[in-house]
Amino acid sequence: MLNWTAENFDLSVANWMVTPDRAVEARVLFLHAWFDGSIILVDHGNEQPLHLLNWMKPFDDIVWLLILTTLIFSAIVHQLIEGCYQERGKRSIQAWFSENIYLSFMSFCSQHNHGTPSSNAGRIFLFSFAFWSFLVGAAYTANLASLLVGDALTSDVNSLDEAMQQGLRICVEDGTAIMSTVNEITNDRFRKYDNLRKYVTGTSEMYEDMANYECDVLVGTRQDFEVKKNEEKNGCNLVEAGETIYKTHCSFATRFDPIENCSSVLAYVLDAHLTALEVGGELSDMWATFIENSEEDQCEKVFEENRRELLSVEGSTSRELIAVNTASGQANEEELKVDDMTGIFVVHIIGTCVALCFVAGDYLMKKRASSKNGKSKTKNP
Repeated sequence: MLNWTAENFDLSVANWMVTPDRAVEARVLFLHAWFDGSIILVDHGNEQPLHLLNWMKPFDDIVWLLILTTLIFSAIVHQLIEGCYQERGKRSIQAWFSENIYLSFMSFCSQHNHGTPSSNAGRIFLFSFAFWSFLVGAAYTANLASLLVGDALTSDVNSLDEAMQQGLRICVEDGTAIMSTVNEITNDRFRKYDNLRKYVTGTSEMYEDMANYECDVLVGTRQDFEVKKNEEKNGCNLVEAGETIYKTHCSFATRFDPIENCSSVLAYVLDAHLTALEVGGELSDMWATFIENSEEDQCEKVFEENRRELLSVEGSTSRELIAVNTASGQANEEELKVDDMTGIFVVHIIGTCVALCFVAGDYLMKKRASSKNGKSKTKNP
């Protein structure tokens, strides 16, 4: 089709998938990308079972280890500051340390019960520790809610190979670059797959059959998925399964003839305009407006009705509400790593250093005053 278009027209305004082979074979120039043509696997979303360790997902293992280390370190520092200012009282060393560890962990849970310290060093340190706990708690709470929502709908299929091994019914558009590219990636196994359903009428019928469960999974582009998943007729439960099969983009195409009809000049001009639209943000705004104003974009209305219905029914679980929120796209499956949390830990480290500087300063001042008093007593026996 692209070869025929290039021979008969100077410009083809369509979402042609960009590949090096197509550019050479059809002698065309592809313009700046305007359509995410990455090939993905689309599946029906299933509600994920509950996991006992979901509460740990907001942070990765290294961040949790740093938090634990910080809590113990802060308890030790606080005890050191208390000892320098004679605030131990009648507590034994064991009871004193145990109480500081308890208060440290309670502060992490936003229950700050250290009381009011008598020294400036203690006040600075506890403010730093409380502020650190507040920031970590805020990051944890926000990411926990987001991750629980993101985990509510998931796919049991992790790859195209896995789908073929399980004998799933796979739907795909026939005679397209998607078909040829995936077939090349799978070494011709995809074309020969027994449960392959081919469509020649476009993506709409394929997604409708997906909604009717005549397809177990489908192979298509990410941009089509972003549009079709919002259409109520497609079930409002579609999710992207596994990793991207092939990453690319789509664009317009022009005939490559720098001498005859100056189509290449037209390509450069249009390419400059498309680039300007992307850099200025207009292109992404156009896509957002298109999806928002689409007559078929009714999934959000369905989700809102489901939310209201669940909220009005006594005994509705938070898991059901999470599933509804997930289908509406309110998800962010990113656990926070050390790079994301470094600034929060640095704030507490700086506060601790300042507090210890005050301790050292008070110690030197007391030592100096004690030395002066000793000298004055020597002169005046």
